[in-house]
Amino acid sequence: MNKKVIIFSSLQSAGVGVNIKFEYEGKAHSKKLVKIANKARKHYQFNLKMKDIDEIAIENKTNLAEFEESLNQDKLTLLYYVNMLEECKIICEKTSARLLSSFSKKIFTKFCKSSDDYIENASSWIIQAIGRCNRTKVRCIKRNIYLNLDAAKVLSQFNLKGRDTVQDFKFIKQQLESNLSLTDNHIKNLTSILERKNQIIQNYFNGQFLEKIQEYNNLIINSKENPDQKTIQNLKELYKKYENFRAHILKYPTKVYSENHLAYFDYKDKISGYLATFNNENNLLCLDFSKSSTHSISKDECRLTLLREIEELKPLLDEKVGNFDENYSIILPYIYQAIFKGKLGEVIIRRLLENYDLQFELDETIVSKGLVEIFDDITFSGHYIDYKNFNLDKFHYRNFLSKEITNRIQIKSKHINTISKLFIINLISPSSQNSLHTFSYYKTTLTKEGGLTPTRSFENAEVIVVSGVIKYSEENKDKLEVNHDVLYKLIKLLEGGNKNEQK
Repeated sequence: MNKKVIIFSSLQSAGVGVNIKFEYEGKAHSKKLVKIANKARKHYQFNLKMKDIDEIAIENKTNLAEFEESLNQDKLTLLYYVNMLEECKIICEKTSARLLSSFSKKIFTKFCKSSDDYIENASSWIIQAIGRCNRTKVRCIKRNIYLNLDAAKVLSQFNLKGRDTVQDFKFIKQQLESNLSLTDNHIKNLTSILERKNQIIQNYFNGQFLEKIQEYNNLIINSKENPDQKTIQNLKELYKKYENFRAHILKYPTKVYSENHLAYFDYKDKISGYLATFNNENNLLCLDFSKSSTHSISKDECRLTLLREIEELKPLLDEKVGNFDENYSIILPYIYQAIFKGKLGEVIIRRLLENYDLQFELDETIVSKGLVEIFDDITFSGHYIDYKNFNLDKFHYRNFLSKEITNRIQIKSKHINTISKLFIINLISPSSQNSLHTFSYYKTTLTKEGGLTPTRSFENAEVIVVSGVIKYSEENKDKLEVNHDVLYKLIKLLEGGNKNEQK
């Protein structure tokens, strides 16, 4: 029989929860403690008064762990806690700035759990629980004590210097230090590999596609006479390869049909997502493959599950978009952000516009004008379109969208004006209706602060930003639906529409 049943002493000691019973199947490194049902206990015929097996499991549950669960993604809350940590000298000013810029719940909790207060409090409760276990009267001579991963990490950081401890506890410390060092080295190796692969694919994508596309664009745009047809043909072929590459990533986020594909990262177990957090210097700060973590590369992060529930999008998504099925290979962070999410927003928004019979210029027109990757689409009426897929409920994405628009406008400004406008269309509106205007109008001139100059008139605008063509349902905030009111107004504007439209 490959199942092992462990009977525990009943303990509830100052925040340390010790379950009564636990069953696992061939995996001693299980992170979760699970209570066995009475039916299973009766099946194995264990008499709780006469324990033949004496094994204890202890998990770390402290008051500081609770705020990790309750901490939401509100920046004001984060600002408060970061300032508090800095005032208490738990973190330095540089770390405080990094936390606020990255806005990562995972990293924030990691720093807090490394503080002396947390380690001291949590360790004292775990030690107390171990002591109570050792005082329990049992029949067997030896006893096994199991610690879940959180408890093990806490005790490994507990400083024994200047403390008197029993030999049993010293033995536990020695075992933890040797075992956890292997785990830490494994994570460090994975982090190093992922960072390297992420940089390689970024260099590859830039070198093979973006830089060459820009070079061909410049040759065509700067041509005084008719551009060289060979240049146009080369750009056309490159554009086709570029789109095929992006379409493949969108269809197979966790499947690889060619060996050593640069866009994917291999892992020892089947996974459908993972957490990877980078700082502004593109250094990997946090890497987590556990199913309990909030994954930054996953179908939930890009809200794909919610999008698939929209009836009119199902055929499109089934045809063109993969579903992050569990696999040994998954796309790298750069590919997820630069290609998968962007392409997902592009195919959905374009299909919704096509459903309203909006006419687009052919790809050949974009190529012949040298506008590949400068704009995503050109309408038959002469307006330009950029598709975006940002979660505008997150403050850093709003800032990122604003900065990207401002930074990229210099490249685009020579092509756009009040007649041929640029429409920047995001996929999903923020859940709070009052947080952003659905339609925002701008001139390409910059303000003193470095942002685009807002205008109230569509007629005078050169850039129109649409916060989303899909919205959260008013009846059920856990559901998404197509915003036909926004699409109807957007189509009118793209086709020439009412020039006096206001915000």
